[in-house]
Amino acid sequence: MEDQKFIEYFEEQKKYVIKHQVSLRKIYGKNYIAIKDLEIIDNDPDQFNLAKKIDERFKDKLVLISTIEDIVNPRIVNLDSPEVEH
Repeated sequence: MEDQKFIEYFEEQKKYVIKHQVSLRKIYGKNYIAIKDLEIIDNDPDQFNLAKKIDERFKDKLVLISTIEDIVNPRIVNLDSPEVEH
């Protein structure tokens, strides 16, 4: 999949979550959610457990795994590049 299509696909999934955030928060709370084709396909309080389950069920498919909070209010962190002394 081309980079632009990849980005567009995930942006579409994020828009779905943002639009339905109130009802999704009631159902999934702070759990990690897996979103594929505008549908929540699984959830888990542990991100790695969820990723493992999704990998087993949806190998080679695009699935967004995140919390609702991180989609609605993404954290952007700027880190300075470490300086290397020679």
